Amino acid sequence: MWQIKEKNNSNPLLEQIHIQGDTLSLRVFPNLGASVQELSVGGQAVIDGIRPDEKGLREYRETYRSSVLFPFPNCLIPLGFPYTLTLYM
Repeated sequence: MWQIKEKNNSNPLLEQIHIQGDTLSLRVFPNLGASVQELSVGGQAVIDGIRPDEKGLREYRETYRSSVLFPFPNCLIPLGFPYTLTLYM
């Protein structure tokens, strides 16, 4: 069973969506580019993002602790990709 909770904050940048299942937990901050800021599977942290407070917001501005986890369409040519006139497989 999945649970989706919206968590509001006095600072709109820190509003978040928390998605939780039996073994998966995920936090997304829509107003910070919808970046994944926390991902854990079976209680093990995979992505340890920012804290949901002002200190975490400062960390977000000074470091990059989240991850982009979505595919980009048409980024790979079948069987390889060209870069600087070389075909990589």
